[in-house]
Amino acid sequence: HQTTCKLLKLNINRGCGGARTQATKTKFLKLPLAKFDKILFATHGVLVKDSPISNSISLLFSQSDHGESPESVMLSSSEVGDLNLNARLVFLSACNTARSDLGTFYAGFRDLAASFMYAGVPTVLASLWSVETNSAQELSTRFFRGFSGETHLSASEALARAKRSYIAESAPEFAHPRFWSSIVLNGAGILKDR
Repeated sequence: HQTTCKLLKLNINRGCGGARTQATKTKFLKLPLAKFDKILFATHGVLVKDSPISNSISLLFSQSDHGESPESVMLSSSEVGDLNLNARLVFLSACNTARSDLGTFYAGFRDLAASFMYAGVPTVLASLWSVETNSAQELSTRFFRGFSGETHLSASEALARAKRSYIAESAPEFAHPRFWSSIVLNGAGILKDR
């Protein structure tokens, strides 16, 4: 498969690639994932202790109208390793995606960021704790503006610039570190967009 320099945006409220269809796990798994250079997940991260059905940290997808089982709406960290990915960068704009669920015993990866890195993604941005939706969206937008925009900053430079500009332009109550500091870069910070 040849990877194109495309960004796959997955938002559970807006669908895959900005389409207005539901972003279900089934639809996601049918996409030609190997063709995407960058993948943005704007969804919910579920820790093991908060999930009644999964024994690993998971990403939550939309549920269709077909009465699917709870397992069919969650992509577990162990399932990530089975994905056919050629992405150079994954941004997990979801709660707790870089957080290790140390208080719970289970087989597999301790966090979603590690599972994507195991799947071959050299650069993963993820959150250490629960994120506020609007600030997470703003940070990911600012990140991709720096990373994929005219400046073509490295991933670490784009994240640093996104955080600084978010702090400078936010209302004082949203400039608090709890709104922007949970997003961390794992892996190759020197990575630049093509």
